[in-house]
Amino acid sequence: MVAGHLRIQNGIYQMILSYKDKQNKRKTKSISTHLPVKGNKKKAEAMLAKARKEFIPTLWDKDTEFSTFLSDWIDLANFSPDTYADYYMCLNTYIVPYFDTVKRSVSSITVNDLDTFYKNLQKNASIPTSESLKTTISLSHTIIKNGLLYAVKSGWIESNPADKLNPSTGDIEILFCDFILDWLEMMKSSVDLNTYAGYLSSAKSSIVPYFKEKGYTLRDLEDNPKFIQDYYSYEMNVVGLTSNTVIHRHANIRKCLQYAFQVGLIKSNPADRVERPQKNVFVSEYYDTQELDELFHAVKGDPIELPVILAAFYETE
Repeated sequence: MVAGHLRIQNGIYQMILSYKDKQNKRKTKSISTHLPVKGNKKKAEAMLAKARKEFIPTLWDKDTEFSTFLSDWIDLANFSPDTYADYYMCLNTYIVPYFDTVKRSVSSITVNDLDTFYKNLQKNASIPTSESLKTTISLSHTIIKNGLLYAVKSGWIESNPADKLNPSTGDIEILFCDFILDWLEMMKSSVDLNTYAGYLSSAKSSIVPYFKEKGYTLRDLEDNPKFIQDYYSYEMNVVGLTSNTVIHRHANIRKCLQYAFQVGLIKSNPADRVERPQKNVFVSEYYDTQELDELFHAVKGDPIELPVILAAFYETE
């Protein structure tokens, strides 16, 4: 627990919390109670006690190695002695050694990283009984989930990847933005280079950023096809893309989700339950006589004069 005391500033109680940073230098943080001094000392003291108990110093950022972050976090979080002992043993025996090897930062941890860790733990850990193994995996998941919750609250990551995974059942919630990139990599050898380049450009420039920000999983889209429809509306009404461009995006999304359906990750293709944008109808326009005269005058004597005259002649036929 960090140290702390009350201070009076402009007639208001301030909480002053004191701790040491990674370089062992003393740091302080001031938090106002918003309580006037008169008649509020006990309330201010209660707020200070709560703040000291819950406050975790900001010693890291999104680029801190995940194993380092968890090791420091467990020492600074306010756990009971028994909980701390259980967490410490599990963390230093299984979690830290594994993530010291794979080298992931707090912000780069994915659902797949966690799933791989639990599978590795299940396969390689020297744990005598299946019941003990289940307990260890469950405890590991609790530690990781709580640690990453702090990262979410600190604004380093948008959502907690541990929320998308149930290691006891093996169920994993796959983010659509991750899956479409994996699908594109798989498609690379089965389509021509230009087609693949078009798919990849469309995904990376538009589809992936949109769905990554939303945090939608494959199951989210299956349960809520409207999320896909909302994306089409966003592209046309906010970004200003033509419906023909969005139709191409729809084709990519549908093919990707069809593959997810074929391999059993979802039970149906949600893209089949949305309205595809209507194709733009091309309306041709022709130069009138005056416009043709102006065009011929503009290109007279130019090397392109003959091609322009021929093109105008065939356009009017």
